[in-house]
Amino acid sequence: MRTWGRALVACRCGLCGQKIARGEPVLRIGVPSLTRVLLRGGCCVQAPPDLPPLVERVPIATPPLVHLRPGPHALPFDFKSAAAGEREPGQEG
Repeated sequence: MRTWGRALVACRCGLCGQKIARGEPVLRIGVPSLTRVLLRGGCCVQAPPDLPPLVERVPIATPPLVHLRPGPHALPFDFKSAAAGEREPGQEG
């Protein structure tokens, strides 16, 4: 399948090896059942004139995990079992 788009990162043309800058038109050639995609830049194929510009996307920051037990096997604190009054393995008293 052949699809036109803008380069998300700087890469190279798969035919001639010329550098494709971020935001330049690029032709992606791939087979739907395979994950490998060949890239062709504007140096080897003519890009359509009505190609939309590259849209900047801001990555979503994931919140850090809180209430971790210290140690090599740090798992999130289990509030439900702590509220029930059950002891965890190795806990005295």
